[in-house]
Amino acid sequence: MKIKCSYILLLFCLLCVHAMGDKLKKGFERLTLFDYYQAKQCFIDELNSNPAPAAYGLSLIYATENNPFYSMDSARKFILFSDSMYQTLRPKEKSKLLKYGVSDLSIGQQKDTICTRAYRLAGVMNSPVSWDRYVNEFAFCAQRATAEDNRNAAAMRVAKQENKSTAFKSFMENYPNAKEFHEAENLYQQRTFEEITADERIESYALFVRKYPDFPQRMQAERMIYTLSTASKTIPAYRHFVRTFPSSRFVQTAWREIYKLYFKTYRPNAFEQFKAEFPAYPFMQELELDKVLENSLLLPFERGGKWGYMNEDGKEFIKADYDDAGTFSEGLAPVMKNGKYGYISKSGKVVISFLFEDAEGFKNNTAVVGSGGKYGLINRNGDILLPTIYDELSDPSEDICVVVQNGHSGYVSTSGNTVVNCIFDFAGDFMDGYAIVGVQDVYGLINNSGKYVIDPDFEELMPLCNQLMKARKHGSWGIISHSGETIVPFVHDIIGECREGRILLVRNGKYGFCNLKGKMIVPMNYRFNEKLLALSVYNNGYVLVQDQGRMVPVDTGGMKFNLSAYDETGIPQENFVPVRRGKKWGYADSNGKLRINTQFDKAGSFNSGFATVRQGKSFGLIDSTGKMVIPAEYQEILPAGIYFQVKREGKAGLFSQAGVMVIPASYDRIEILSTRSAAAWNGEIRTYYNLASGKVTGGNQ
Repeated sequence: MKIKCSYILLLFCLLCVHAMGDKLKKGFERLTLFDYYQAKQCFIDELNSNPAPAAYGLSLIYATENNPFYSMDSARKFILFSDSMYQTLRPKEKSKLLKYGVSDLSIGQQKDTICTRAYRLAGVMNSPVSWDRYVNEFAFCAQRATAEDNRNAAAMRVAKQENKSTAFKSFMENYPNAKEFHEAENLYQQRTFEEITADERIESYALFVRKYPDFPQRMQAERMIYTLSTASKTIPAYRHFVRTFPSSRFVQTAWREIYKLYFKTYRPNAFEQFKAEFPAYPFMQELELDKVLENSLLLPFERGGKWGYMNEDGKEFIKADYDDAGTFSEGLAPVMKNGKYGYISKSGKVVISFLFEDAEGFKNNTAVVGSGGKYGLINRNGDILLPTIYDELSDPSEDICVVVQNGHSGYVSTSGNTVVNCIFDFAGDFMDGYAIVGVQDVYGLINNSGKYVIDPDFEELMPLCNQLMKARKHGSWGIISHSGETIVPFVHDIIGECREGRILLVRNGKYGFCNLKGKMIVPMNYRFNEKLLALSVYNNGYVLVQDQGRMVPVDTGGMKFNLSAYDETGIPQENFVPVRRGKKWGYADSNGKLRINTQFDKAGSFNSGFATVRQGKSFGLIDSTGKMVIPAEYQEILPAGIYFQVKREGKAGLFSQAGVMVIPASYDRIEILSTRSAAAWNGEIRTYYNLASGKVTGGNQ
């Protein structure tokens, strides 16, 4: 009886196995006939007893698009289940599944198919959500890394569309490993700055500095605080700034302005009064020296192969005892003895010892020095700020120097910290926290943390104004901001200077002017040629444009200024308007009344009561009465302080405003040193002139 029962049980099991095998076989057969309903039911019935092949079959059904059960989520779920169960089978069990087409290879191919189709579906939506879902749910797929890149790009696109600091911050928090992270960081910093300071109030800039001291826009914020706080340029304004913002990098600048304003006019006991009124003045030692040498300009002179210093009257002030002598700047001058440079004060005292083989003048309390063909930086105490290890070294700009080593440029702060290693072919000075850099003939922009704000992607990149730059790409010019925003598209042949909030644009032989937001103010209706480039900048609210063969003034709003009584009109200034009748020029007032007869071949605008005119091929200078102050005998006349520099046959001379020639036109160049003195140069030979008397006072003749 027991034998019979065992036989029956065995027979029952064999029938069950046969039935289950029939279910799988039927499922795969119905699948080939596209009978998805029957196939699905067969596989579901077998899922518990034969999970690997049944789940594989279900995945095939769910991954097929032309059936009512299509679901990539279900296809993914079942192929992963199939794969996991398949890996638990013994080799003999795996071989039995080959007749259904189930193997490592087929499961892998199905996974690849599902991955590819899901990737395509995510790409159709191309949204952060669709790609994020793919990254999280299809992590086993080979396309996961690409999907992550696509998700990050889509998220960045959405953030840019929103264009708020919160959007960029959210991107940075959600995708810290994205290749767009640094771009998002730059945009986050820029938008944060713009949002906080949108009202352009001192309090807002100060809030930004407090909250975000490490952002590269801090320099711009501090500059704006200083500019707005001291807009009146008065001592009370500078003093209030110093007290209110004691940690600002512009405090010393404010103190210098206080000093200059205080001593603008001479007063008895002025130094003692200044010390009593401003006991916190940080340059008190200089003040004591200035008290003695307050108005003395000391000029280097040579005698017997040695150098010393004299005053403007030619009197020796510091004995000629040096092998070389530079000019004084910030109260100190570099001098050389026995082949080494040091620095002396105006009293002749050695302030910094003779340690260097080369030495430049002080600027903003630092000076570049050299030893062994290398350069470094010192402060006014002679302390080494940067060691003499650089092939080249610039003066600091915003506390950062450009350094050159082995033919490449980088940046080092005056505190000695490397901002960027020497990896650039070109490195510009920092301005408002940013610098233009170049690598392999392409240019970009970095911030003062050394990070790229704009990748090097331009053939040329040059500063304009108000954190705008003109850039060339694919041979055409455009204008971009420091955040990389395109202000003017890259379709122009030339972009000129920025002057009085207007920028010259040239395209297809026509030119006009846009404002700082890229909006055209003067339409591109005027024919352009290269000769117009020097004229195409605004001055006193006007620019000259070529209109129908003649030059016409146009104001910053794009309106033409023309006096109908005359054939041509120049730029109005100081209530004088250059006007032409026939072939001759003169001057009228703004109402058209003639003030100086039309008698010149060309007439420039008035400036400080004087105007340059041309007669024949030579230039002269007239005053507001029309009197010829400087005869029309020169190739060029340029203002030089309260004097005028003239050039004839390539040689420079100097006239006073009274029309007196104080330096003959026989020098290569002339440098105005003060209201009383000038240096005239021929090659390396310099001659000092007393401008009051026109007499030579010394030099190195």
